[in-house]
Amino acid sequence: MPSSMISHVRIADVFSLLNASLGIGAILLLFNDMYTSAFSLILLAILADGLDGIIARKTGKGPLGSYLEAMADMISLCVAPLLFIYLFYSKALELVSSQFLLLVGLLFLLFICSMIRLSSFHILTTDRFFIGLPASATTVILLCLALFPVDLIIMYIIICVLSLALISPVKFPKPDKYVNAVAAVIFLTTALFLSYAITEFLLLLLLVILLYCVAGPLVRLIKKEKKKTK
Repeated sequence: MPSSMISHVRIADVFSLLNASLGIGAILLLFNDMYTSAFSLILLAILADGLDGIIARKTGKGPLGSYLEAMADMISLCVAPLLFIYLFYSKALELVSSQFLLLVGLLFLLFICSMIRLSSFHILTTDRFFIGLPASATTVILLCLALFPVDLIIMYIIICVLSLALISPVKFPKPDKYVNAVAAVIFLTTALFLSYAITEFLLLLLLVILLYCVAGPLVRLIKKEKKKTK
């Protein structure tokens, strides 16, 4: 007799479900123009995604783990951010204008690249590094810049760059547990208090992510070159 579906759910999977639920919550808030609150939920979804991985490594991953994680990330790190950018910028554009069509086209590009990145995560990721820019970093950069807000023309360029970075062969090192702890505190603090000091928290979050995006591959490349010269 086949076992029930719920029997396959492990503790780590609960955090994947929480990740997805927070992503859905963010989407619902976006339809009510609550962009700051939606961003806070997306940050909490990223934290839930991180906890999912930590708990899975300690308690083991169930048969649903990889599927639930990928589906949850598609909601919170792909659909929700894309809808955020679309609703944030499209309201000032005419539906038939060239700028509107360009925005939609670039968001489809980002959607496709995000799908490729998230679906190949478990195939390409190693214990030491990620291949391609992590979707969580892409999400934070996009939404921070939108909330500043950045001009739409500049956002076009940023979407293109981030889309290509997602599927690039560039290797980004995995942060150690101490860096992850600091990042978790920053994410949680930002999610809880973003509405009270939006500019300060957005700037801090953006600087932290950009530092990782630039310094991570650079440090790894320097170490690789040093090994070659020895």
